[in-house]
Amino acid sequence: MKEVSAPCSSCLRQTTHKVLHERALTDEDPTTTYAMLECSGCHHVCLGEQVRCIPDGEVEHTNYRSPVSRKEPDWLLFMIVHGGQYRLAAMAIRALLGQIMVSKVGDLGSFEKQLDAFGKAGYISPFSAVQLRPHSNADAGCGRPKLAPFESRSAEEARWYVSGGVI
Repeated sequence: MKEVSAPCSSCLRQTTHKVLHERALTDEDPTTTYAMLECSGCHHVCLGEQVRCIPDGEVEHTNYRSPVSRKEPDWLLFMIVHGGQYRLAAMAIRALLGQIMVSKVGDLGSFEKQLDAFGKAGYISPFSAVQLRPHSNADAGCGRPKLAPFESRSAEEARWYVSGGVI
């Protein structure tokens, strides 16, 4: 099996990859070759693209998924967010932030009061407080405020980054 050297997003370094499948498009100049690559270290699979210009011999390599500079966290909440389970992530973030706020400013009886006190104490910016503000005072009959539902991944990621700054 053919092997090439390529960056690995999981190993965080240049590693040897096995070429699982390769397809070349030679109808035109430049020649483009696509390859399905498997890291020999962690067995992560990615797509590689090689563009070769015939006249000058220049070769350009691109790997999809691009190499990262740090490893993705193994946290359960991180996996929930990237799995698209936004409501579960909202409940987990709300519970975590509630515990942090109680430890820093005390139990003030409501999430909104704690959020206000948390902001006044300088633990969170006014912009971040707006991102975390509950949209309702009723949470399926339990009387607890809940975070606004997530309509998109970007809304969830905004809340995720805000909570990451607090933690």
